[in-house]
Amino acid sequence: AVLSGVLPNVDDFLPSLDDMTVMFGTLDPVRTVAKAHDLGAARIVLKCAERGLLVSDENGAFWQPAMPCQ
Repeated sequence: AVLSGVLPNVDDFLPSLDDMTVMFGTLDPVRTVAKAHDLGAARIVLKCAERGLLVSDENGAFWQPAMPCQ
């Protein structure tokens, strides 16, 4: 309920997949992003740890690979 009131009013939503799994009950990044869009998020940058980022907006979605770290 809180997200549906907030997401339409933010430019960028930057959650982690872990956080969204707790809220939406799915480990699937694509389904998670779709649910956030359904709640009004315009642009989502979903942090997926070593998998990188899933970036999604009205123009489509793409994966940004994680940068290797030492």
